[in-house]
Amino acid sequence: MVKHHSEPHQLLNQSVYEFHTFQIIFVVVDKEPTVFKPYWFNQTGDGIHLEFGLDQNSLDNKCVTIDLHIGHRNLFDRQRFNELTIHQMETATKSLGLAGFSKTNLSQRLSLAVRFTKTGFPKQITNAFTQLSALGPIIDDGLKQLS
Repeated sequence: MVKHHSEPHQLLNQSVYEFHTFQIIFVVVDKEPTVFKPYWFNQTGDGIHLEFGLDQNSLDNKCVTIDLHIGHRNLFDRQRFNELTIHQMETATKSLGLAGFSKTNLSQRLSLAVRFTKTGFPKQITNAFTQLSALGPIIDDGLKQLS
């Protein structure tokens, strides 16, 4: 079930679409679609989230990059979280055949290039996010171990 809130999200001051089936929140902040779970410390846009920007350059090149950001600011013990999750994330991305994983970048863990066609864009983006959903349980478990 997808539910659109016409009122701006209290913390992000943006319209929010909630995909309750997957327990994620999809929001567009500064023209960048962002996906995160409610407890991923992303209430201000600085926590764990997946995002992509679609600009003229992306349209011209028919390629968009989806980035996994672990946190722009240290809202939780990011160093410990990375210790708990990096190996598992690296293994998961390799098994999915995904390139663009970084062990050293503290905030941008993954940058996945997604090629698209004009008519196939929704399906291609959905497929990419579906693949990336394999990282969700790793993130959840890492955060759980911090508490």
